Amino acid sequence: MNVARFVIAASFEAMLLAACPSAASAADAGPARETVAVMKTTQGPVTLRFFPDKAPEHVKNFLSHAKSGLYKKTFFHRVMKDFMIQGGDPNTKDDDPDNDGQGGHSYKGKSSTLKSEFNDTPHLRGVLSMAREEGPDTAGSQFFIMVKDNSGLDGKYTVFGRVIKGMDAVDKIVEQPGEPIPGAGGVNPKEHQYIEDITVEEWTVDDVYISEAREFGSANCLRQPMAVLETSQGEIGLTFFGDKAPEHVRNFLQHCRSGYYSGTCFHRVAPDSLVQGGDPNTKNQDPADDGKGGHSWKGKDTFLKDEFSDQKHVRGVVTMARGEGPDSAGSQFLILLADKPELDGKSSAFGRVIFGIEAAEAISRQPGDELPASGGIRPKSMPAISGTRVEYLTPKKMEGAAYEAEKRRAIEALKQQKGKQLVAVLETTQGKIYIRFYPDKAPVHVYNFMEHIKSGLYEGTYFHRVMKDFMIQGGDPNTKDEDPANDGQGGFSYKGKGTYLKAEFNDIDHARGVLSTARSESPDSAGSQFFIMVKDNSGLNWKYTAFGRVISGMQVVDKIVSQPGTDIPGAGGVNPKVKQLIKKASIEVWADSKVSQYERKRE
Repeated sequence: MNVARFVIAASFEAMLLAACPSAASAADAGPARETVAVMKTTQGPVTLRFFPDKAPEHVKNFLSHAKSGLYKKTFFHRVMKDFMIQGGDPNTKDDDPDNDGQGGHSYKGKSSTLKSEFNDTPHLRGVLSMAREEGPDTAGSQFFIMVKDNSGLDGKYTVFGRVIKGMDAVDKIVEQPGEPIPGAGGVNPKEHQYIEDITVEEWTVDDVYISEAREFGSANCLRQPMAVLETSQGEIGLTFFGDKAPEHVRNFLQHCRSGYYSGTCFHRVAPDSLVQGGDPNTKNQDPADDGKGGHSWKGKDTFLKDEFSDQKHVRGVVTMARGEGPDSAGSQFLILLADKPELDGKSSAFGRVIFGIEAAEAISRQPGDELPASGGIRPKSMPAISGTRVEYLTPKKMEGAAYEAEKRRAIEALKQQKGKQLVAVLETTQGKIYIRFYPDKAPVHVYNFMEHIKSGLYEGTYFHRVMKDFMIQGGDPNTKDEDPANDGQGGFSYKGKGTYLKAEFNDIDHARGVLSTARSESPDSAGSQFFIMVKDNSGLNWKYTAFGRVISGMQVVDKIVSQPGTDIPGAGGVNPKVKQLIKKASIEVWADSKVSQYERKRE
């Protein structure tokens, strides 16, 4: 059977307070375990993780062959530079090179094959996928490991695992010179690149993640941990830098799992700057002990070795509090609400907030008593962490979880009394524009717009791009400066600089008067910029997030769009010569009947 015809084309340093030993953690709730395979090759060991939730039969097949010895003493019979290495054919054990790549069967027995389990895991560097014949359900024992990303294979071959350690060995194998393989592409290495043996082991999910993070970088892991802190101000979701501070990540995750943080309080805050928590001493209601407790996950009197890195201490980053001396971090941590470059290279940054930054900000604003020795404030009514949880998610599910948390918070924040709704008023150079919203269609985009109005971000900006018979565009804080060259290049979401919104495409038609969010090429790149339609254009439907509509003031919009100006190269439209300012932006609460009345009068 020809299985291998895989033919495919204050000094914040001082604020890192003491982390002295104190109360013991709750009963250890250790991380789950995961099966990995260590492949001993001619060029060194290659460790593989698996995705039984995506391709259970293919994982079972590979592990069965590994345990039975089928792969032992086979070699990688086909390598393609900048593409992949292929192995797993038992025919390579004989001395006949002509049948290399033509053998193999599934774990079910000779002449058996596997039904495809195509899934949404992309063919990225290091991914383990199944070789097959032209038909989809023809995989046997042969597999390939990607050397370079190739999205052209997605949905056509079954991904069932990934290298988490040993890509250096894979890179050496793919570079081997050899004989070209007619009809298939690639070469059969002259010097056989053997799989000497495969051992199957059980690793903790944290060890698997950290290994993959070190190999490819945290952001490129196919499974990532998300920790959620359930606080009195709302949930705070965190993701981690397993490649930057692996032991600090392991420490935090284990404290979350064990319940160590549950019942602790944020004992020190600086308004819109940072919050500090994680001290078990805060459970005993004695303020004299606050900030003096905590130890590492390894037990009493244990601390962590510093893991300083090139990670910048910017808004949203979670970093470790420690004592004055090196290697003294235990359980206490800081969530930064503003950039703190003074901590770079002096504190171990190990994660960042992916949702709930508003909860941390609310905690930071709690009134209290000043802490002269360390800076900051001890809240009078200290916000608590009521519980914690840890999940391992794919990047797609991580984004989904973050969005769902944002959505819940936005819906809660936008709630109005029955018969009432929010209306935005933009006072412009040409007059007032009144806008109603659709929080049922795009709650996060509505919340984002509202928060920018409340913060004053839109006041003093101007409509930097107008297109006759199309739309007017504004909301860029860059327009407040005197440099027209950067107009249209700025803006960010309500979460802070460098943050954007997940698209909320919906069935609102991009008709005249509709308010929608501007973005770059990526659908999830909206920040503060918005546009108002001057003429119907259904071509924008399901490509941009519509979230409101003008109910009064379209004559103002028409005056703005008619302004002469300077052509904008590459973007279309003009930048008005006379600035069309948003002088003031505010939110009003209207009765439903009043909104309906204005809509009936709408131009």
